[in-house]
Amino acid sequence: YKVHPEDKELNLWLARLYLLRGNTERAIDILERYLEKHPSDREALTLLISVYMEEKDWASALEKLEKFIKLEKKDYVAWVFKARIMNKQGKYEEAKRAYLKALELSSYNKIVLIEALNFLEEHGDTQTEEKILKDYLREHPNDEPFLKLLIGFYFQKDAWEKAEKLLHQYLHHRQRLPLYSN
Repeated sequence: YKVHPEDKELNLWLARLYLLRGNTERAIDILERYLEKHPSDREALTLLISVYMEEKDWASALEKLEKFIKLEKKDYVAWVFKARIMNKQGKYEEAKRAYLKALELSSYNKIVLIEALNFLEEHGDTQTEEKILKDYLREHPNDEPFLKLLIGFYFQKDAWEKAEKLLHQYLHHRQRLPLYSN
């Protein structure tokens, strides 16, 4: 099919259709052409990068991502993709830097936070994991799930005094919450 490069919906729809039919080359071609005219389109770019990642074409995925980051320096989703690509390539330090940048740009978006914490845990970087949790809780001191996560983290590390202090903070917060609301 010939597609007008200005018609975003049709381009993305056709690319997805080709992907479903197993014609990855055609889907990539459609997305590449569309992105030539619209290099800042995050939806099209993330689809294309996802296709390259699925194909394990890390160089192409990274090339597209770097171009996008130059245009949209503050797009935290791009930094998450960069972290994933670096991790798949075994480049731990670069992946870690990309996750930290994504956290900073996203103001500690919870989805990014959880992905970054899982990455750090997977790689045994407990020091950075603790720092990130503490930084997050400094801004969100009453976020129960993340308080519990840090308490559990300290219990696992046999850091009893730190765990006890946080547990007191958590229980103090719980006492101030109403038992029920109307």
